[in-house]
Amino acid sequence: MVSALTVTDYYLIALLFLLILINTFVSSSEVAIFSLNSNHIDEMKSSSSRSKVRLLETLNNSDKLLASILITYNIINVAIIALLIYLFDVDLNSPASYKSLLLPFAGIAVVLILLIEILPKLYASHNPLKVAQRNIRGVILIDILVSPLSSFLVRFTNVFSQSSAHRKHEISMDDLSKALDLTSSETSYELQDKDMLEGIIRFRDKDVSDILISRADMFAMNYSASFVELIEAIKEAGFSRIPIYEDNEDNIKGVLYVKDLLPHIGESDDYSWNQLIRPAYFTPDNKQIDDLLEEFRANKNHMAIVVDEYGGTAGIVTMEDILEEIVGDISDEYDNEEDSYSIESDGSYIFDGKTPLVDFLRVVDISEKEFDEMLENVDTIAGLILELKGTFPNPKESFKYLEHTFQALDMDQRRILKVRYTPPKN
Repeated sequence: MVSALTVTDYYLIALLFLLILINTFVSSSEVAIFSLNSNHIDEMKSSSSRSKVRLLETLNNSDKLLASILITYNIINVAIIALLIYLFDVDLNSPASYKSLLLPFAGIAVVLILLIEILPKLYASHNPLKVAQRNIRGVILIDILVSPLSSFLVRFTNVFSQSSAHRKHEISMDDLSKALDLTSSETSYELQDKDMLEGIIRFRDKDVSDILISRADMFAMNYSASFVELIEAIKEAGFSRIPIYEDNEDNIKGVLYVKDLLPHIGESDDYSWNQLIRPAYFTPDNKQIDDLLEEFRANKNHMAIVVDEYGGTAGIVTMEDILEEIVGDISDEYDNEEDSYSIESDGSYIFDGKTPLVDFLRVVDISEKEFDEMLENVDTIAGLILELKGTFPNPKESFKYLEHTFQALDMDQRRILKVRYTPPKN
């Protein structure tokens, strides 16, 4: 600037800083909103937060929203450049004026790139939902103000995107499942491949709560157990990792690896085995299993203690449980094949009550769509009977769902241990 600053110049400088702040807001909002993934979308759908509801509604027209953000961003950039040219009193017809201001403008450009581009976008990319939720009111205001121009541009560009070469096809999970049904034949190998592909398709839709080993079925040892009691229990159970609790299963102290015990098998009965306990890995029951698989790989874990919304122990989940959702049941030398289910001479099936409902449907070859309503509310075949009855059934009591018959075959107080399933006659 050549002459002394006037009152107008001070106002323009204030306006310049305001425009920089607005562009920082716009830049971070763009990255945050368009970095939201399916997990964030699911979280917003299940939330009653007004900001998340607004954000979800705004995303319904993402093309127009992006156009509004980009238009605002570029208009403000032009305004910032124009203000800088005015404040520095640049003579656009004088090459000498350009040369004298080259260094100051380069410095300002670096600062602006840091303030408007790099820093806000880095922060927004690491905290997309937090930033998007915080900025959504301002983004909606911008969208309303720029709506006439952005709507026109979106309609204009859509005219050129109608050709089949550029047409966007969205394929749902149901479409992929139907395609698998049409393309697969009845050979055993191809049916196995089909089951695996369906497992991959459904993988991202499942939470830890869908596959966990429940607290009632979880094998764990008390922190105060003697060394002899521990060894005998491990021999009988045959597991390689044992959750250790104190007082009750809600107070998990850690996990005992059987391989850590092997060097101490010959120790005396009063050996203090508690020193071998490793820290437990905890996970919420609503975590997506694909996210948990990534955490297992990153942290080199094979088992996690599942915690419910109240902080209590819901059960455990292992790497094997997750992989079985893709490849099907993985049996080892300790698994008893007869424990899962059996087929009776009359064509009925006997299942464990704890059998996951999705596994039951896979065994008896029933489409998940037929049980969609139940899959939303229950996880196991025992849970299905409780849902149908509305309370605890009597032993041997039968229930019908559509044309399918279920019988509570064996019970132990409040648990349904065995269920008989009789398929429709047709």
